[in-house]
Amino acid sequence: MAIMAATVWFIPGWLRTAEPHEGILECVSNAFPEASVEFKAWDGDNLVWPLSVDSADKESWRFAFEVAMMPPEARTNLTLVGHSLGGRITARVLARLAENGLKVKQAILMGAAIPATDPDLVKMGLATELPVLAVCNPKDHVLRYVYATVGGEGAVAFGANGTPTPCTNVVECVTPTNITREANIDGIWAKSQALKDIANHHEKFYLEYARRILGGEEPSGM
Repeated sequence: MAIMAATVWFIPGWLRTAEPHEGILECVSNAFPEASVEFKAWDGDNLVWPLSVDSADKESWRFAFEVAMMPPEARTNLTLVGHSLGGRITARVLARLAENGLKVKQAILMGAAIPATDPDLVKMGLATELPVLAVCNPKDHVLRYVYATVGGEGAVAFGANGTPTPCTNVVECVTPTNITREANIDGIWAKSQALKDIANHHEKFYLEYARRILGGEEPSGM
């Protein structure tokens, strides 16, 4: 019997949801060199933040159904990787799978834009064979200031501070302070270190740290 190939779904964040930005899928492939990478587009390019949040929550049901309909051997070889609102979607997909007794191989949440007290975070680790890796950045300017100001959800972002109490089968990892110096980033943000530090919510920074953890680097805890 042929061995089912590993598959990675990359679920992007706000305003990046229709098609991947240049180099993003290459970054995901670098973290998962043996896997087939799929970009999972969703309807999240609305400039009105609450509408994109609502869309993310609705889209999570669609993705959860798609995963649930997979053959078991395909589902257990699937890893979900979500950034920002894509991390929010990933957490909700896992929670829906856990409620139905289903599991994927693994998941990585990167700077997830979801309240740290959201009940789906408690459930998500029950839907993966390997621990969920939650990559958090306490200095993420978008999560700490923009999300906190316009999020309207009454709690800090999970992707900045993690959860108040540990979650089952979830490892919370803090991005190192030098990550913006070591990750390659394109466009205007690459012009100076100061701009890179401001843009530290960028998916490439999180993907670089995820690659290092998956490569064997010991993650730092919250």
